[in-house]
Amino acid sequence: MRSAVVVVCAAGCVVLGSGCEPSGGSGSAGSSQNSGKSQPQSLLGRSVQTAKDLRTDIEGRDLATGAMAGISSGDGVVDAGSIIIPIPSDWTQEEPSNSMRLAQFAAGDGEVLITVSRAGGTVDDNLDRWSMQVLDGGEPVYPEMDTFTAAGKEVTVAEYVGDYTTGGGMMGGQQTTYSGYSLVGAVIDTGPTKVFVKMTGPTSLVDDERATFDNVLHGIQEK
Repeated sequence: MRSAVVVVCAAGCVVLGSGCEPSGGSGSAGSSQNSGKSQPQSLLGRSVQTAKDLRTDIEGRDLATGAMAGISSGDGVVDAGSIIIPIPSDWTQEEPSNSMRLAQFAAGDGEVLITVSRAGGTVDDNLDRWSMQVLDGGEPVYPEMDTFTAAGKEVTVAEYVGDYTTGGGMMGGQQTTYSGYSLVGAVIDTGPTKVFVKMTGPTSLVDDERATFDNVLHGIQEK
């Protein structure tokens, strides 16, 4: 008997053709299961409608892939509650140095630190906290700001350049100040609990990692 053949090309298009299919005997299992009128089947045993659904699924995955431009398919991710954050392969994963961090990475020959964490408070509360970590002449640095939307979430990015102090406060430990440092922090507004991606290190090395950092933020996805 004649049957329709459906071929789904790599671009997602559907090509219809015709082919031959041997008919089974009247006593075969196939005849008993497909008595009555059956839908045309493709070479994969899918109906025309299933092939169209497959095309739609391919198109959706292509759009998701485009949102992760700059992050290769072989890289890892961080599960951060309601979102997933892509991580490039040239960021080296480390053991988080405190319990507040979901993940910790090193870049720039180990001199650049990237952390992912979650905490409460408003966006401004957290930007002010970062301002107190980077000083210029003993005064908090006013950051360069950028805001955009990724995965339906508002992302606020602030960059501070000056003398960076780490340790002390809630984090404990001895305070250490580094001159000529940059802090680039992103607050992802996921509701009452925010997600933070923070990068610190010598300004020249942080600048080298900035494009990758931005690609990570634009590549976040909803779970």
